[in-house]
Amino acid sequence: MRSQSGTARGFGSPARTQILTLWPIGLAPWTVKTKPTDLKFDKNEMDDTTTKYYDRILVAKYSPLNKCFVEDGGILILKPKKIKKDTGHIGHYFLDHLDKKTKSKYGWVKEIEPLTFEQFRTKFIGDKTDNETLEHNKIMLDSIQNLKLDTPVAATYSERNEPRRMEFTVHRVIFHKTTH
Repeated sequence: MRSQSGTARGFGSPARTQILTLWPIGLAPWTVKTKPTDLKFDKNEMDDTTTKYYDRILVAKYSPLNKCFVEDGGILILKPKKIKKDTGHIGHYFLDHLDKKTKSKYGWVKEIEPLTFEQFRTKFIGDKTDNETLEHNKIMLDSIQNLKLDTPVAATYSERNEPRRMEFTVHRVIFHKTTH
């Protein structure tokens, strides 16, 4: 696989963007907003996580220039970022599923054999996982299911008003060649 270089500009399509609303610490619980219905994560009942199948995941393309340090083809997952202030846009990194530490700013859509969210969680995230991590990864999988293969994506927290909050999105990006 070859690495792409350049800068990226992200944009979200309403039909392809899943949103996680993060309230300032101590003000409200985490909620997930999706289209067309809302999901509620409960440890005993994970809604459609055992019946809905996903046939796309995110993989890495190693490129230190683009802040992608996971080896080519490494499967990517998400862990939530602790947001201290509601300010602008905050980029978020994907993590290598093996060590859960190596970061990648971008991920690329890859087709796999269909699996449920529970199967994805067991195979790539692990069983001892908090609700926020599960929510972030569910948003990631839902967001990429309709994207073409090899589409680059990024994850971002963005400040929103009415009510004031931070929203988490996984969205497509476009790489532009730069001249130096």
